[in-house]
Amino acid sequence: MFGLFKKNKHIGIGGALISGLPVPEKSAIQINALEDRLQIVAIMTGGGVSKQEFSLPIEKISSVKILTDKEIKQVIEQSAPGMILGAAAFGIVGAMIGGRVQTKEKAILKQILTVDYTSDGEKQIVIDCSGETYFTQQNFLNRCHELIPEKPQAETIQL
Repeated sequence: MFGLFKKNKHIGIGGALISGLPVPEKSAIQINALEDRLQIVAIMTGGGVSKQEFSLPIEKISSVKILTDKEIKQVIEQSAPGMILGAAAFGIVGAMIGGRVQTKEKAILKQILTVDYTSDGEKQIVIDCSGETYFTQQNFLNRCHELIPEKPQAETIQL
């Protein structure tokens, strides 16, 4: 009876594939951190919806990181209300001044999940997880860091 209330031991994160899997780019990806592996589910659209699952054992994973990329885009917009108010107050000249083109900068923050693993050499899965909340991303990273065994660090010898 008390087994029904056990805490769920896997945590997941979703996003769009950038590279690293044999499925089309921008496919929807869901990664679940299970006790012994990362379960990766790819959902592809185009002529119907198909689903493909991949399993990546924890022993093969060397690192899981979320990188941040900040893009700045310029948005150009014309002020219609300013043009109407300018025309009403000062005529044609007021409409030209009030409706001038304004440039605004919009910052877009992009989070990229990278999973480095070893399978016939070093490989990497890259996923855009910008749609997930910061809380979900950190929970996933913390869970992965709990599961992945620590690799021994090479000792630095000072000469």
